[in-house]
Amino acid sequence: MPSLSNIRRENLWTAAVLLISSIIILGSAPAQYLGRQQDDLMYALAAQSLAYGQGFRLITSPGLPWMNVVSPGLPVFLFPIAYFFPGHFGLFELFCAFILSLCPWAFWLWLKKRKAAFPADILLVLIFSSSPIILSQSGTVMSESLFVLMTLLFLISMESLSSSVRTWAGGLSLMALIQTRLAGAFLIPAAFSRCLRERKGKEFLGILTLSLFPLAIWMYYSLRFSGQIQKVKEGLDFYGVGLPAVFTVFLKNAAYYSMSLGFSFLPIRTPPAAGEMVGGVLFFAVLWGLWIWIKKDLFDPAAWALISTLVLHLFWPWHYDRYLMMPLPLILLALHDGIKRLAVFVLPALLFAQMVFYLPHFLSFSGDIKQMELKESYAWLRAHTNPQDILSSAMYVRDGFYSARPSLPLALKPSAKSLNQFFENHQVRYVLWEGNLDLGLSVPGKSPINSTLQKIDQELQNSRFFKLVYENRRENSAIYKVR
Repeated sequence: MPSLSNIRRENLWTAAVLLISSIIILGSAPAQYLGRQQDDLMYALAAQSLAYGQGFRLITSPGLPWMNVVSPGLPVFLFPIAYFFPGHFGLFELFCAFILSLCPWAFWLWLKKRKAAFPADILLVLIFSSSPIILSQSGTVMSESLFVLMTLLFLISMESLSSSVRTWAGGLSLMALIQTRLAGAFLIPAAFSRCLRERKGKEFLGILTLSLFPLAIWMYYSLRFSGQIQKVKEGLDFYGVGLPAVFTVFLKNAAYYSMSLGFSFLPIRTPPAAGEMVGGVLFFAVLWGLWIWIKKDLFDPAAWALISTLVLHLFWPWHYDRYLMMPLPLILLALHDGIKRLAVFVLPALLFAQMVFYLPHFLSFSGDIKQMELKESYAWLRAHTNPQDILSSAMYVRDGFYSARPSLPLALKPSAKSLNQFFENHQVRYVLWEGNLDLGLSVPGKSPINSTLQKIDQELQNSRFFKLVYENRRENSAIYKVR
């Protein structure tokens, strides 16, 4: 039995680590400029639209179209800030950094729920908090931070021995997860695992109703105002190219996420092959730890949460480092359980690597992802166009926001003439073209989005319908005027 002095020492170390973890995350914010990912600006503008009483609409586009690209969860959380401090987007970033800074505390609570021993628990928390996967999103107005926090609270609820806690706390947290990101629906197996083991149909129906009824309302309004459910359409558009694409996406994503996890513990300029190799070894240990979970309890909510999340991201035709944020706590614990006695050596080594290779980078005020890519192009648009001139581009929300011009997305048309006619019908005066777009496509060559952009690029070269008025080779951008 541990002595009182040892318990006090452990408590002091734990409190210090949790506080340091939050400080590291807050000190890295904002890791990216607002709008770099475009979705972040959409979340901010959706919150502002709610505060203005416009509903869930894109207020920077003509006609105020329904905002069907992002889910309503995060904008609802941001609504009070938008209402009382309109236009102060920096407060959105601060709020999202604060949400992420709470995740180490929730992670630690979940670890104690899983009977994680000291000092492994605080080492795992520190590895999570100093991970470049986490720090690269600190202070970004993205839904991942809230999603991580809600997932940990969801797992804590679902691992409760009380059926009422699982029904109400688990059901409500799952509802919030699904409303924050549609990917939350893939946590449904984790929610139902305990119900199946204990054969509690009432609990099953309660969780199902609480979590899915609001989703049905959101899908109804999406279909009513925009005619589609964006994420469903994106997946169907891609996989419409044929079944072989499924296996290609799987292989590409498996390599990408292995490289992403491996890079977390290697120097910034490490060759991709080394990242894939290290990440592959780590993921093998994670899968072994997952197997240990399943052997111990086939109905373990954490095991099914990790399985369903990995399946989603291995087959979803987009990949980003930030997609690893939500499963990272589960990945780290599964890694710990998979390597067993080696953990006493491996965990400190992983932590040391992150602290040396990445922490100084994210705590500094410099970095490529903090710099606006098209700063000069936006300045030209503000100086040489009229405030009412409508702009069209691939990243139209970000580009319109920083150009201070109303904006519309690009559209695929069969010819330059029909594209020109489309722009005239929608009163588009200028088109901003960017050649360095990072769309996160798993298989760019087979993606309908990539094919669409290539065709539009060719059509814009037709001088009969479009006039090149500005070109910036440093930014790899061009601006066309619609004739």
